[in-house]
Amino acid sequence: MRFTLEITMKNTEGVLERILGRLRQRSLNIQAINASCTRDCSNIEAKITVESKMNAESIMKQLAKLYDVQRINVFALDVKDESSQAYGVSSTIETVITKLGEQNEVCLSI
Repeated sequence: MRFTLEITMKNTEGVLERILGRLRQRSLNIQAINASCTRDCSNIEAKITVESKMNAESIMKQLAKLYDVQRINVFALDVKDESSQAYGVSSTIETVITKLGEQNEVCLSI
């Protein structure tokens, strides 16, 4: 399955390396990545498209263990045709899987 992960994390040294390392440890294939700082440069917002045999919930649980991660949204991508062009499928309803601490929220959008 293909997923797009929208991750908000604290802007600290090595935070993207830790995120990508966790994805690599779980044998996720990264298809695309786009990251930028927020206006006040206190957070980084990243969109990472991955391909994996794991389900979205287990991916979220692994990333939520990282201290710098503040919020995760996962959007499933479905294959549109045989040429593997994908389109995002998401609903406006977010299901909160778990809340970690005061700031860390993990959400699943399907």
